Amino acid sequence: MAQDAGSAKLRDLITQFGQATAVTGYEQGFAQSLRAMLKGSVIDRSDNVILTLGSGSPKRLLACPMDEPGYVVGGIRDDGYLTLRRVGSAPGPLFDQQLEGQRVTIIGRRGEVPAVVAVRSVHLTRGRNTGENPFTVDDALVDVGAASRQEAERLGVQVLSPVTLTKRVRWYGDDLVSATGRRAQGCLRRDAHSRGGHEPWRGYASRRVGRRTAAGRHRIDRGVSNSWPVRSSATG
Repeated sequence: MAQDAGSAKLRDLITQFGQATAVTGYEQGFAQSLRAMLKGSVIDRSDNVILTLGSGSPKRLLACPMDEPGYVVGGIRDDGYLTLRRVGSAPGPLFDQQLEGQRVTIIGRRGEVPAVVAVRSVHLTRGRNTGENPFTVDDALVDVGAASRQEAERLGVQVLSPVTLTKRVRWYGDDLVSATGRRAQGCLRRDAHSRGGHEPWRGYASRRVGRRTAAGRHRIDRGVSNSWPVRSSATG
């Protein structure tokens, strides 16, 4: 079925958001991108992106965190490998284990740097019970293709550069998408047709502080994320 212009634009927007990076504490780049997309929006001193639509009453507020759990470069070894440190608490007990053998993206001072997390040798670990010593972030060694500290630094990598799993957005048909992470699009979208376009809305894409947003004190209607003409599948 051919897509109309609105559906195609929405698809492109979801793809763009799904590939974006906004590790907690390093959301400034994504905030600037949001402001460019949302005409009339502003960024406050806490890097929250704020958009107000309409005027009068009643007033409604939608708030959504735009950050994601991730990592930063903890150190650069003399042999060119990087070590990692997690930013904040892990969202689940197996969060760090997903890193092993996966492609990651480092946001360096010169832009994105592709890398991969090394896998433990199958020969040296053969016969051992890896369940007793599962992979942790302290075991992660990141390979950027550098043979020395100097080579890694020339790529733009430095200590505290944010690191995330490489984003891969996959579409199945016209309305099924698989993407990593939660994005602000679900909270900032509004179905103007169903509301007549008259009621004022304010959307926050906010930085999270612990389990609360810097915008604070606002509840998010769970139904908002279901208003998209797409369905979120499990991350592949």
